[in-house]
Amino acid sequence: MNERYRMWLGKNYLSDASIHRHTANLNLDHHLLGNGRLQAVVQVTRDTQARNAIVLHFMNPDRFEGRNKTDSFTYHQQFGPEYTFVSLVTDDGIHLPNPRQAVVDLRYGLQFDDNGFPIFWATYPLDYTFTSTRSRTVFNVAEEMFVPEGEAALLRRVTVTNTRGLTPESARLFVTLTPNQELFPEAHHVTAGEVSVAGVFEDGDEFLSLAVLDHPAKHMVAEFPRPLEAIVDDTFGVGSHDDDSRVKPRASYGNYPLLPVSAHVGAVLAYEVDLGELAEGESRTVSLCYAYGDSEQEVVETTSRLREAGFDETRSASSSRWTGFNQVGFGDQNLDTLYASTRSGLHASVAVSGRMNAGIWGYNSEWVRDSSGACVGVVLSGQHEIARAMLTRLIEGLIDESGMAFGEARFYTPEEAELDQNGELLYAIWQYWVHSRDADFITQHWDRIRTVAEFPLRSEFWVAEAQMVQSTRDIRERDRERHGLQPGFDLGHQMWVTVGLEKAAELAAIVGDEKASTRWREKSTAIWNSVLTHPKFRLVENDHLMFRRLLDGSFQREAAGSAYIHRPSFAGPTTRMYPHNLYRESELEPSSFEAWPIALGLVDPAGDLAKRSLVRMESLWNDEWDFGGYGLQNATSEISKIGLSIDRKSTRLNSSHTDIPRMPSSA
Repeated sequence: MNERYRMWLGKNYLSDASIHRHTANLNLDHHLLGNGRLQAVVQVTRDTQARNAIVLHFMNPDRFEGRNKTDSFTYHQQFGPEYTFVSLVTDDGIHLPNPRQAVVDLRYGLQFDDNGFPIFWATYPLDYTFTSTRSRTVFNVAEEMFVPEGEAALLRRVTVTNTRGLTPESARLFVTLTPNQELFPEAHHVTAGEVSVAGVFEDGDEFLSLAVLDHPAKHMVAEFPRPLEAIVDDTFGVGSHDDDSRVKPRASYGNYPLLPVSAHVGAVLAYEVDLGELAEGESRTVSLCYAYGDSEQEVVETTSRLREAGFDETRSASSSRWTGFNQVGFGDQNLDTLYASTRSGLHASVAVSGRMNAGIWGYNSEWVRDSSGACVGVVLSGQHEIARAMLTRLIEGLIDESGMAFGEARFYTPEEAELDQNGELLYAIWQYWVHSRDADFITQHWDRIRTVAEFPLRSEFWVAEAQMVQSTRDIRERDRERHGLQPGFDLGHQMWVTVGLEKAAELAAIVGDEKASTRWREKSTAIWNSVLTHPKFRLVENDHLMFRRLLDGSFQREAAGSAYIHRPSFAGPTTRMYPHNLYRESELEPSSFEAWPIALGLVDPAGDLAKRSLVRMESLWNDEWDFGGYGLQNATSEISKIGLSIDRKSTRLNSSHTDIPRMPSSA
């Protein structure tokens, strides 16, 4: 990994994860699985300091649990997310999938069957023991995981093989799930359903469970275990119990260091499965079920259904439900995998309600822009039911009565309005109609769709002289106060309002609103004609596109922001200021948004305007780094700047004065 990239990650990402070093490091891969009811992330690490190579995170896609991994269902506030492991117990000790031994032999990834249904797989050795005795036997584990369609659950199949043993070896598979103690502090075993459940039993509304589907298993519901050696001599599970089955928190926990006084260590769910004697080359397979629900009864019933159906039948039934999605073949393995990954990622990211987190472990909020763009991908992949839910959510929940679009967890003031969001939503609705022909949806929501289309044409935005819409906030969320943008005409807003009104005109024809159809088509044409040809306000100079022109007709090539506190620093008395207060001015040209009109066909890609614009954008390549990638815009105007100086001769950042390189948006 490039050292400058490593430094950026270390300074700007890991510092936010200091509560537990294994929530974020430089050797993590994440694989997303889900179905709108449960979102699962398989986290794999080759970090030699980690306890386990593979851990699981679970989340409810309809509830944005938090801004980092510490709020996932399986993040333990003291020990991190590691205790979702599988391990093997033999006379030699405890065999773990530890990266110190598996770094060479660990293999993993997402695979897609003929219908594109995603399954995570991994193979790794268990030749590390927790004891000091060197193991006489090497075991290999093969895993498969998937999220069944229609169920808030994940199925996991573990196959253990004795790959080297002079004599048959008795082995016990040990499976644990340590729920987030803030969400699931109590646990017990439901004997009737053979499932262990964690939650708040008196008045909780979230429950998480673990069960073994196809083998008799010894359940262990207890406080967080003593050191792992205790598993070998069956002393695991010592804790404070109300009775024989229920566990509640207490104040002290064996040999583990204590949390702050107000915190406690929650319960752990665990099973031990006797695999019997494994001769050399012999294997045993165990299927596991993790379920989530609103009640204890729900997770027990979910587990019972999946136990009855079985691993293979459930996977086959889930895969068959993907046959209606669009299949695309490019004749190139990389492109085929990219499409399959994108389709399954979108499927896992959108809740059944249509809500979509703009960034798990990051934004934890909704934007009309993000959801509209994702919805187009959902539509093009043939997932029309999900797309309808997304658009319903956007129209009914994220557009106010005036037509203002929601973003950054709020509705903006008119001065802060991001007009591109209206255009992007109209474009997504049009894409949905084109591919689904669901005219009833358009008719049902026509009043609100009309409001969305009219909003950018309101008097505070529409400038008759220019025949364009004005704003003081651009498509990248830079604004006047923090970033120094003055009222003017932003290319991103002109383009998306142009596209949105053009598509809204087609939608108006569907419902017979000819007056609106004519008006929007005329406005769309007028805006784009002004962008290309207006004698005073066109966004073209020297036969290339420009990003922003002011109300007086001059181009805004630079911006000067004011000092702005981005967020307080909890590490000391200082505050982290918004970047522009450090170097005051930034270059706005060129911007990668100048390529969008070419991509959407508003500018002829074979013409001189497109060619000159694209050649000019080559200056964005490696603009502030040295390992590839195009920036969104001139690096001096990136809104995520932290303390870099400017070399005005090259109009690029000079990183020689700092040890904090900036992470490019495209990397």
